[in-house]
Amino acid sequence: MRRLRAVLVMGLAVVPLLAHAAELSRVASSFEETKPFGLFVDLGFERTQLLESIGRERHVNGTLEVAPELRYQFADYRLNLDLHAGLWHDVEFHYGIPLVFNQSEEWWLSSLTSPTTSSVLVNCINADGTLVNPNCPNTGAGASPMFSAPISTTPGAPQVFRGGFGNMRFGLSWAAFNQVKDDTKPTWVVGFEYEAPTADRLDPTEPANDATHGAVGDRIHKYQLWSSFSRRIGVVDPYVKVDYTLPFHGPGWYSNCD
Repeated sequence: MRRLRAVLVMGLAVVPLLAHAAELSRVASSFEETKPFGLFVDLGFERTQLLESIGRERHVNGTLEVAPELRYQFADYRLNLDLHAGLWHDVEFHYGIPLVFNQSEEWWLSSLTSPTTSSVLVNCINADGTLVNPNCPNTGAGASPMFSAPISTTPGAPQVFRGGFGNMRFGLSWAAFNQVKDDTKPTWVVGFEYEAPTADRLDPTEPANDATHGAVGDRIHKYQLWSSFSRRIGVVDPYVKVDYTLPFHGPGWYSNCD
């Protein structure tokens, strides 16, 4: 499966208006001589798009091949709200929640197949592995689509719409080095973040259309350890972040095995 991913993130630091470090290495600090209490809010608009190719294994002249069947596109538009409050010197607590304006999915036939050659539309196999009709493999008699799919080979209107509030995030960050206080060192921040399964569960079996948007919650606990580095050079402030996320099933998570 090939994936094309494009992410656009725009961040606006509301308080303070002038940031002294890259976004990923900025930490609210409190109880310092010149800064009794540190607090700032981030508002960020994020758009994520996935473009994928879906194939299916099938026998062709005695060999097993992966044939292209569908093209798939996913788009997500959301507003991220994050509150950062200083707990001590270069130590902060932060809370965030995304508002998903629209999460849409769309699929269409691959340009390398057609309504008469697609094994998704011209399906001869029942769920238990038996033939829907003995003559189906040769004549197509009794063929039944595996699922609803458009017969067009070009994108159309999205078939699925979802939206609503996403999972809440809670975290702690600590700046081991702070370039603002010591310009001989870069800014180095380590942190821990927990994403709680607070959003309503996404159930792919329920209708989710333009009139009735579905939910976006995956019902998964996520624990993340991360570290970021930044070094301001004139007006440029490059940064890098590494992270590791450990997921666990939460209450009511969806499984198609159920």
